[in-house]
Amino acid sequence: MVAQEFTVDLNKPLVFQVGHLGEAYQEWVHQPIVSVEGPRFFASDFWEFLTKNEWYVIPTIWLPVVCWYATKAFKMGNSLPEIAMILVLGIFIWTLMEYSLHRFLFHIKTKTYWGNTLHYLLHGCHHKHPQDGLRLVFPPTATAILLFPFLTKNEWYVIPTIWLPVVCWYATKAFKMGNSLPEIAMILVLGIFIWTLMEYSLHRFLFHIKTKTYWGNTLHYLLHGCHHKHPQDGLRLVFPPTATAILLFPLWNIVKLISTPAVAPALFAGILLGYVMYDVTHYYLHHGQPKSEVPKHLKKYHLNHHFRIQNKGYGITSSLWDKVSSNFENPVVARLHVRFQSNHAHVTPRQCLRLRCLRSSSHDPQGLSDPTSSSIEQEGESSNESQGKSSSSSEILNKLRRYGISGILSYGLLNTAYYLSAFLVAWFYIAPAPGKMGYWTAVKRFVKLMAMVWAGSQVTKLARLGGALALAPIVDKGLSWFMAKFKFESQAKAFSVIVGCCFGLAAVLFIIVTLLSA
Repeated sequence: MVAQEFTVDLNKPLVFQVGHLGEAYQEWVHQPIVSVEGPRFFASDFWEFLTKNEWYVIPTIWLPVVCWYATKAFKMGNSLPEIAMILVLGIFIWTLMEYSLHRFLFHIKTKTYWGNTLHYLLHGCHHKHPQDGLRLVFPPTATAILLFPFLTKNEWYVIPTIWLPVVCWYATKAFKMGNSLPEIAMILVLGIFIWTLMEYSLHRFLFHIKTKTYWGNTLHYLLHGCHHKHPQDGLRLVFPPTATAILLFPLWNIVKLISTPAVAPALFAGILLGYVMYDVTHYYLHHGQPKSEVPKHLKKYHLNHHFRIQNKGYGITSSLWDKVSSNFENPVVARLHVRFQSNHAHVTPRQCLRLRCLRSSSHDPQGLSDPTSSSIEQEGESSNESQGKSSSSSEILNKLRRYGISGILSYGLLNTAYYLSAFLVAWFYIAPAPGKMGYWTAVKRFVKLMAMVWAGSQVTKLARLGGALALAPIVDKGLSWFMAKFKFESQAKAFSVIVGCCFGLAAVLFIIVTLLSA
């Protein structure tokens, strides 16, 4: 038999080997190897990571949950002595569950391939390597799955109750690794900022993905469609902790990949804190009654996304990235976007009137200007009309706006090229790095040099505006080609993608330069 001849190689991942032992598995698994260092379970680093847990993770995550449920019992009218007695009863019930699970499930006899494999993962690994300290406690993700049988419903306060202790633990870990409190605070803020981009990107490109197949529609409804269909369902507003726990593992690996060991815990804590703020804010925007202006604006902004324009307004905690990607067109962009349409299709009198009003309001907030004086200039307008005017930046900018989104994009692309090239020249030639300096020092140097480049850019602003004006016709043709090539429905969507690529390029530059100097 294969099982009798098979020998487990302890130098290779064990999980998918032990199944081949067949009936010999029971004898093999109860011959312990006393070693503090645990074996390798999986070839994949990701799956290997999921099998390891420090003991203190358990009380950190679950004691706040215990306190919350005890508080809930108190609010429901139970006295403290009654709650104490019920807690003792619960502990007693657990002792019976503990015994039953250990005896009848953890020590079940197996001999098939998958039976042996699953048993080894569940409990056999502990008997084979009883001193493996990272596989002694039950993984929080598996516990969460067992504790939340109704995985689609969650109260909003479960989110901060579970995840804020995790944030604190990672921040404490960063402090113990030598980071000062101001440094940790700055990294936390950076993590929150990164989360805002993740929030926007996930909402726009994943949660609002178009589906038409059976499983596509089903998964989309589970992921986000249910919220749009029933936006006031308070038990399905926040993300289930079990799903969050599963997604946090690859996120942690990505954070470790893009940062140094000393920075990773605080950066991860900042991203997780940003997520907690997002989920709590999202619930408040649907069910809260804000009094101050900022939350009122956020509530109106988000409800517009639900009930008016569902393909815009993807930001929840802020409208920053919507503005960056021009999702909500400001009056100038809206005016220029209609101008673009007028070159390709008939514009109704009502559109023209709206266009004039937008133009007048953008230049005259009081609404006192004559609408007829703000008609749209034609592309073929002679440039000689402006030769007698001074070439101030505001005048050049107004000329640039005539090209609509193409003009804005021309200026943005020229700025991107300028900042990146100026920064690289400053980093490597004008003020070259002295050598390896540590990640945090490299980050501070990056920020300082970028600030200097930005300050110096004010001198060349007029030249860049002029260059953008000269390049605008070329960019306009390039944007039309880009839209046709990749089948974008509008200039705004194509513009959003290009802007996202520019920000992505800047982020890649930041990561590469700081890591090379760390």
